[in-house]
Amino acid sequence: MDKLVLSPLQSAYSIEDGNETHRIELDGGLGRYRKDIIGASNKVTASWLLDANEYAYLRAFYRTTTKSGSVSFLVDLIINYADVSEYEAFFMPESLRLDGIEGGMFKCSATLEVKQKKPEEDIDEALVMIFNAFGSDTSSTISIIEHFANNTLIEFSENV
Repeated sequence: MDKLVLSPLQSAYSIEDGNETHRIELDGGLGRYRKDIIGASNKVTASWLLDANEYAYLRAFYRTTTKSGSVSFLVDLIINYADVSEYEAFFMPESLRLDGIEGGMFKCSATLEVKQKKPEEDIDEALVMIFNAFGSDTSSTISIIEHFANNTLIEFSENV
């Protein structure tokens, strides 16, 4: 599968999580909720600020590699965690557009339908537990835990 090598602007980026839950309206109270779809796709609205060569590449990639949006491709996005990861995506129909040209720079945007990655439930549960216990300073807490697990416990077990 081919990869789009242009990364979207992080300042012009939005994610709409796939709707996996179905809600039923009930008279006189809270609605009823149930899990409906597993692995529903996400929608990512992305923008790029491109020079003339990058713009030509994006348009050519769309027309040829994705067959005008009908074939999936790989792209680096930030979705589940705060770091960039590679995802499989489609251009949503009629969403790739040129929003403006200023000073030789082309502002483009598109809506991507992105295949969800299987969640890493152990990591998610650990992140929630650590954040609930220690607040937003989780990176230093994780460093302390890693040091304890990788050094202190090993030294202790060698001396026992």
